Amino acid sequence: MTNRRDSAPLRAIRVLERTTSRAGQVAGMLLCDLGADVVRLVDDGPADAARTGLAGWLCWNRGKTIAAAPSDSDVDRLVARADVLITDDSPSAHSVVAAPGLVQVWMPPVAASGRWSELPADHLLLDALAGFSAHHQAVEDRPVVSVVPTRHILQGELAAVAALAGLYGRERDGWGRAAIVTGLHAEAAAVCTLGGISIDGPPLIGASKLLPSAPHFRLWQAGDDQWLFMASLSPVLFIKALEVLDRLDVLAHPVIAGEFLNVMRPDAARIIGAELDATFATRSRDEWLDLFAAAEVPAAPVGDPATWLKGDVIANACPPVTRSSPDVGAVTMPGPPATLAATPAVVGELPSPGTVADPSTLWRDVEPVPAPSGPPPGDDDRPLAGIRVVDASTFLAGPFISTLLAAHGADVVKVEAPSGDPYSVFTAPYGLVNEHKPRLVLDLRRDAERDAFLELVSVADVVVDNLLASSLERLDLRPDRFEAVNKTLVRCSLTAFGASGPFAERPGFDPVMQCLSGLVAIQGGDDRPVATGAPIHDIAGGCAGAIGTLAALLVRRREGLGQRVFTSLAAASTLLQSGEMTTYAGRPPRPTGGRDFPGPSAGQHLYQAADRWIAVSATTAEHEAALLEVVDRSDVADADDDVRAAAIGEVVARRPADHWVGALAAAGVPACAAVNRMELDDPFLAEQQYSHVIDTPDVGRMRVISGYTDWDGRDRRPPLPVEQLSTDQATVFARWTV
Repeated sequence: MTNRRDSAPLRAIRVLERTTSRAGQVAGMLLCDLGADVVRLVDDGPADAARTGLAGWLCWNRGKTIAAAPSDSDVDRLVARADVLITDDSPSAHSVVAAPGLVQVWMPPVAASGRWSELPADHLLLDALAGFSAHHQAVEDRPVVSVVPTRHILQGELAAVAALAGLYGRERDGWGRAAIVTGLHAEAAAVCTLGGISIDGPPLIGASKLLPSAPHFRLWQAGDDQWLFMASLSPVLFIKALEVLDRLDVLAHPVIAGEFLNVMRPDAARIIGAELDATFATRSRDEWLDLFAAAEVPAAPVGDPATWLKGDVIANACPPVTRSSPDVGAVTMPGPPATLAATPAVVGELPSPGTVADPSTLWRDVEPVPAPSGPPPGDDDRPLAGIRVVDASTFLAGPFISTLLAAHGADVVKVEAPSGDPYSVFTAPYGLVNEHKPRLVLDLRRDAERDAFLELVSVADVVVDNLLASSLERLDLRPDRFEAVNKTLVRCSLTAFGASGPFAERPGFDPVMQCLSGLVAIQGGDDRPVATGAPIHDIAGGCAGAIGTLAALLVRRREGLGQRVFTSLAAASTLLQSGEMTTYAGRPPRPTGGRDFPGPSAGQHLYQAADRWIAVSATTAEHEAALLEVVDRSDVADADDDVRAAAIGEVVARRPADHWVGALAAAGVPACAAVNRMELDDPFLAEQQYSHVIDTPDVGRMRVISGYTDWDGRDRRPPLPVEQLSTDQATVFARWTV
């Protein structure tokens, strides 16, 4: 095995992690996999593992040194020697450490301030507050609880991005920076494409959350009763899909009238869906999958999560790793989600909850981080200022890589074909993901414009693409051409199924991975499979690409070494379910959901109050007893879970949400009101800057969900004015060669 200290990107970086949440542990794992020396401080190892769940705990703490809670003097000594400090304490317990060379990442479970900021790390509460539950696909118009808390993973990824960006900024000027990555930031990333309100133009058309949803992008039941997802997201793909189905006639149906976006209207979705239901019933699932594959229309069967990690796709895209645990033996878990060609990540050994290090013995042989010698960065300085990025990707996952880089200060130019990015048909999501990127039109099929593209690459630091290898070959953009013009280039490539292997040339979208990885089966339980409308794999894949890119930039700055970074939606699928996919002999079965899943227990549940839904998280026996007392139904304490939930629900429905939230808070039970879809004027969300206004050339101003990190003392980067959203080669080249 390659020695991580000799080759891994973060081999000289020390990380002090003081976290209890899944998100905090994931952030530390991602840095540890890249070679950082991570020391995680815990009050009690077995209790920490029990709180997390042993499978997740083993995965997310791999390679770390688990140390006992230190004395104040040991904390001061460790902080002085750390390059990065990760904490996830509540706002009332948090303080910024006075250490000018330290990169600090604070991960409050919900928010840094405001009414709900002291709630615990619980995805049921967070999803209710931020609208994820309201947007989740459902049979009835009601919020739904996600079985897998993927937003915790996204928060961990965003925190790792912030830590790496902070480290890069410190390389430039010697100063550490303090980042805030909240649970709401992760929620914003997850649902950013689902929320958009037109201010100047006509109302935006968005897909309904009600199942079976829009016909171009949904689950279908074939003639053999098996389920498949047809992911024809763009107009071109939808036409191809209709050709396969021999149903081009639906485009002329009065509810569609030849306009692609009409397929998302609820009335059209219902009518066209009923017609295509009959068509899908004429063949088996596998027959349809073969036909769609031949036509290059992304489609996928509903898979088994138990076999996904062991299958051929993951073996090529993101190979799993097996390590020995002193407690449970061999443990198989997902590998790192991004691959760095020259300085690969290395997964460390597994800790034991019962064995913790003495913090007084750690980092004794290293010097404290030196204080910066120059002036501190200005108020408008962002850690990636000066980084030049060419984004040649389309749709969402690839562009989200450069979205994050731009949010942290990079100068990004989006290169698009004359026909534009197919994703631009969705005005609000496209405008949001590209709000910091001037658009440069180049036809890479033409020699002169390809040469212009390579000239731009020659002065760039990073290129992002999501092109298949065959497409790059057709465009005469082989790896040697990039290397010839820029030997120190960091090039990040994101695909659906990885860069090599038998699946590398297949296209894919987020719900394809939701199906293949078994996530929709887990969510649906014994009922029909259920996808979430939120593009969680696209966002997680974009985060993984940003993590790999920033790690490669740190190597480049240190060693002058350029390299290629690979990630994929398939790799993102394993990270998002990393705790659930970690396996060992005797591992307990993972939980499953059901129809319009309201929560895993009567205590941890969504309830309909008289005016809106509330989320309750009574996760202990004491909390559940208090919940029953508040609703005056202690008489059902010994009844089964369904009976308790029905009794609680019947009482909660009689009075408004604020009454119950207040009464439960007085009893010490975590609870909150749930927002509705597109309720962007909710006072708490408005206070947290959960949305902002962007300007677009086509439809004017729109309010969209965004904000993925805040840097202490600095405003977020504002969107570009509409007149700056297009550019030309000369303007960019002049700016980048100053």
